[in-house]
Amino acid sequence: MESSCLVALLFVITGNILEAITASKTFLRHRDHASTMQNWKDLDPDYIKQNFEYRLSFLGLTNVASMMNAVALFAVFIPMLQVSWILTNGGKRRLASHTAICALALAGGLCELIVNLMMIGIHNVVAWLVSSFNLDDWSEEGDGTGWRVLE
Repeated sequence: MESSCLVALLFVITGNILEAITASKTFLRHRDHASTMQNWKDLDPDYIKQNFEYRLSFLGLTNVASMMNAVALFAVFIPMLQVSWILTNGGKRRLASHTAICALALAGGLCELIVNLMMIGIHNVVAWLVSSFNLDDWSEEGDGTGWRVLE
């Protein structure tokens, strides 16, 4: 049981550290809040383009953090299942309530996995759109409508 708890702890800590790194990279980019907020409100195409290109520079790290967090919830499920079995005294006491706890933990892990896989898909689609399509000139020369739509 101790090894499964340590593996779960390792996944949780690693996923959270990677998410903190990606969040700090984004936060450090937007230190000058007044000017960046005004550019964002105006939907300035150059600002949006720079933002997306910056986010793409650490897309792999973002995807790895997402997967680590998804796997972490499944890793936490194993110790929860073990503790539930121990608390039922080998299946002899309060089996229904402990089974419900396991079912809810499994459902939460599956939902988190699906959400993280969808987020990875969205990030990769955005990367594909930014790298493969002309987002600068849609209705007239240099209007940046594609970047505004993407934002």
